[in-house]
Amino acid sequence: MSSLFEEISNIHRYLSRQLLYPILLSTLLAVSLYAARVFFSRAFAYDNLVWNLYLAWLPYVFALTAGLLNFMLPRSWWLLIVPGILWLAARHFVVGFFSERALYPHRFPTPGRPPQHPALV
Repeated sequence: MSSLFEEISNIHRYLSRQLLYPILLSTLLAVSLYAARVFFSRAFAYDNLVWNLYLAWLPYVFALTAGLLNFMLPRSWWLLIVPGILWLAARHFVVGFFSERALYPHRFPTPGRPPQHPALV
């Protein structure tokens, strides 16, 4: 039981050194302000800001994972290959996968806005 507590304590110490908690609280504040704005205005404008916040978290999470693996298992460098590759390409994978929304906005109508045909834009 003491070993599990020490592992959790080490992970907490590492995450606090990497400033995860202030960044997480800032993200929650930003998302809650956006949710309040949507609630009061009944419009989903600026939803791209939440999407960009998500995209900013991806490389950070992969970098934290790689750093945590290195912190917990210092001699197992080969475990860093997968999070390292994901850290380098995280935004490109996600943006490329979901780029249809940017290229073809008429296929994804936003609530509160009438759908637009590309020939009329």
